[in-house]
Amino acid sequence: MFTRFLPNGQKCNRKWLLYSPSEGSVYCFVCKLYGSNRENPFISGGFDKWKKFERIGEHENSHQHRNATNKWLLRSNTNNSVNKDLCRQIFAETNYWFEVLKGLVSVITFLSSRGLAFRGKEEKFNSQHNGNYLGLLELISEYDPFLKAHIEQYGNQGKGNPSYLSKSIYLTKVDQMAIILRYCTLTGVEERLLGLFPIKDHQGQSMYKVLDDFLEKSELDIMNIRGQSYDNASNMSGQFKGLQAYVKNKNPLAVFIPCTAHSLNLVGVNSVNCCTEAVNFFDFVQKLYNFFSGSTHRWNVLINILKKEEKNSVKGNSSRLLTLKSLSDTRWSCHAEACKAIVVNYEQILTALKSMYDGEENNVTTIDAKSLWKKMVKRETGYMSLLWNDIMERSNKTSTELQHSNCDTMKAINLLKSLKCYVLSLRDSNSIYEEKIPNLSPEITIYYSDEKQRKKIKKFPDGSINEEVLKGKNKFRVQTHIFIIDKFVSELNKRISAYEYIDFTLPNELVQFKEYWRLCQPSFDPADIPKLFAWFGNQSLEKMLRTYVRKTTKASWNTEELVQVINVVANKEMSMRKAAKKFNISYSTLQERINHSNYQPPSRGGSRNFLWGGRTFCRHLCGPITLVFRFFVKLSM
Repeated sequence: MFTRFLPNGQKCNRKWLLYSPSEGSVYCFVCKLYGSNRENPFISGGFDKWKKFERIGEHENSHQHRNATNKWLLRSNTNNSVNKDLCRQIFAETNYWFEVLKGLVSVITFLSSRGLAFRGKEEKFNSQHNGNYLGLLELISEYDPFLKAHIEQYGNQGKGNPSYLSKSIYLTKVDQMAIILRYCTLTGVEERLLGLFPIKDHQGQSMYKVLDDFLEKSELDIMNIRGQSYDNASNMSGQFKGLQAYVKNKNPLAVFIPCTAHSLNLVGVNSVNCCTEAVNFFDFVQKLYNFFSGSTHRWNVLINILKKEEKNSVKGNSSRLLTLKSLSDTRWSCHAEACKAIVVNYEQILTALKSMYDGEENNVTTIDAKSLWKKMVKRETGYMSLLWNDIMERSNKTSTELQHSNCDTMKAINLLKSLKCYVLSLRDSNSIYEEKIPNLSPEITIYYSDEKQRKKIKKFPDGSINEEVLKGKNKFRVQTHIFIIDKFVSELNKRISAYEYIDFTLPNELVQFKEYWRLCQPSFDPADIPKLFAWFGNQSLEKMLRTYVRKTTKASWNTEELVQVINVVANKEMSMRKAAKKFNISYSTLQERINHSNYQPPSRGGSRNFLWGGRTFCRHLCGPITLVFRFFVKLSM
């Protein structure tokens, strides 16, 4: 029924014949679409007289069926269709973008396989700072006319114009987590992108599940992790629900160390918004930059005034001026540069503003310049410029050192503590800043804004009065200067507290590891690793630790002497200070060892506690072994 035999014996299918299981009949779909006789059973009602199936052949050879078949063949032929040109255009467009993507994917694969950065300082073609991605595309376009034409047509068009050349070439609603392996070889440090994995949300538990599944599939044991470091986001560093908490619950030896540079950034974020005067000051700094940078004419006026002053040049290079800088929410070095530019060029900026509101400028420029000038001659603005310049300059130097490749954990902690001590020293420097304000510009007022205000005395129904106690510089010192310093130090203490455990244990581990390294004298041959661990198993760790010699600034002492001094102090035979002086041991070192130990006085008939107690001994014992293990794992890669 669904096939027919031609006169030459060839068998062919009747594609136009369709069977309806619900009706139990067959239909001719070409006649149903294009047939004129709607009463034909093959069009309406269906044909179900199976004993007379020869009528199917009669219908097939009918004039109506042939006309309907011809119409269907003409409509199904794309070469003769109405949308022929549209289909051809869609096909050409598809091939065009496919060829573009082939070249872009090749560049992306090349950069990714070598661990090179994609983006530069600018996202524009024909720039020396547009990064490796756009730079390679420019290089290839010199020999590829197709890519050259594409860049000329779609390059540097900005947002809203799809070109596959911008940094946002892939937009999706699926959040992904990138896993990158960073490992050490004898030649250096390498990084490789292992994959992008979808995550349901940004909570620590979801990211831990993705990480745990990846480590399990890669046959990497999570129990071998010895350290983790993230930024201070709650989903990463949260004490209970952060990623580090889930990893630490599975492996208690995975010590968490927050990123020190990010911690310092958070100190700046919370400090610049601590009081109204601080917020108003940095708002003024940004408005001042926007005013001059918003017009090439105004910027040239400022530059011409700055060029006249040789003292505004940086390191004697008159071609490089210290100009105004914009603030940034991520790069806190911009705050330091912006404050320094204002302090160095205070008088010149006032001159530029005054020349604009006194000159022949339009009304908007005159009003804005006058407003900024009035704000800048206030004593509060000069004071805040000096104060924040000192704080931000030291913070910027600390941040730079924290991001240096040679900065280790102990150095980072000491840098944060040093910054804290420096900022604390500024707490009582109110009189120093008061003396420096006239050096900025003689136009700065000698009174604070509230000193000229009328004294307000509030009377209450009971007859009492509320007099304003603080005013002028005393009010500014208490409510602004001291408040900013205390807030900055408070935030620093909060961040430094996360490193207390590291601050105490890491020096001891490093010292012990140094002694182990000296005793074993290992080579850089990975084949020696089993021998090293065999050597550890055969050695007496107690003997090794007793041979440790600690160098201090005052004298040399060994473990035996230290234990003897601790016994003398514990038995109350001598005070701590006298014992330190007699045995030539640093008093601070002796005090630290006694305070941080669970030492008990030895009994007369019993054995003596070794070193600084069992808990500390285990920490000193396991720490160096862990460090040696981590180091030799790096060598073996």
